[in-house]
This record gives sequence, structure tokens and C-alpha cells, in this order.
Amino acid sequence: MPLTKDSARRIEIIDSCLRRRQRKWTFDQLLETVNNKLQEQTGKTISRRTLQYDLDYLINEKQAPLEKRREGGKVIYYYSDPNYSV
Repeated sequence: MPLTKDSARRIEIIDSCLRRRQRKWTFDQLLETVNNKLQEQTGKTISRRTLQYDLDYLINEKQAPLEKRREGGKVIYYYSDPNYSV
């Protein structure tokens, strides 16, 4: 499968996570969820760096209203616009 399809699939998974506002998403929770879904679909997983690149892509290329805030000792990722979707 070409890399572009993998990238699109990852962005789709990240977007679906961030749209679920009832859950607070840390970087590690996003990574675990993306890896679980990818493992089911393709048998592959991604690294922390790849997830960081994907989050940067959402912010810089897609102008996603992706925000992060510190809660306790953790950083929480979320969309500031509850209606946003890639």
C-alpha cells in the first residue's frame, strides 16, 4: 500500500479521536489508538515521531484548530472548534 494511503488513514483515525470530545486525548493515548486501529487494518504501527508529523500536518497544512493544554502533568490534545472535521 502506498505511503499516501497510510498517511490518509492515520489522519482519519486521529481526526475521529479528536472529534470525540468526551475523552481527553494525551499523545500516548492517541498513539496507542492509532496503532491499534492500524494494526487491525494493515498489520502496521507507527512511531512517536510519525504521530508528531501527522499532528503538525493537521495544524500547518489542514489549518485544523488543534489545541493542547496542560492538565495535571499531562498535555491534552483537542479541537478548539467542536464542529471541525478533516
